[in-house]
Amino acid sequence: MVMPVIADLLETGTRAFALGKWEDAIDSFGQLASIMERTFGNESPRYADGLVMYGRALLQHAIEQNALLAEKTLADAATGNLGKEDEEDAAGVPTKDSKNYE
Repeated sequence: MVMPVIADLLETGTRAFALGKWEDAIDSFGQLASIMERTFGNESPRYADGLVMYGRALLQHAIEQNALLAEKTLADAATGNLGKEDEEDAAGVPTKDSKNYE
């Protein structure tokens, strides 16, 4: 029967989401949405709910990844650890020392 599997994936995904374990939540909610689509059809509100949970987990993961990247970039800039290529990318213009400067 499919309902215990759905309940288990919902519980696992919800727990992972609450703990900020985005990749686990994405995996659980992705499987949940797939099973709900096959079981209830792609016009079902239950399937839509599964997709919303999956999308929220994807969004939170992207937000966290973006924040980590921004923190690293700011820390590198503050300590002067930006490489010449990084400086070019950050400014959008080649520096005299970069290989793309003409």
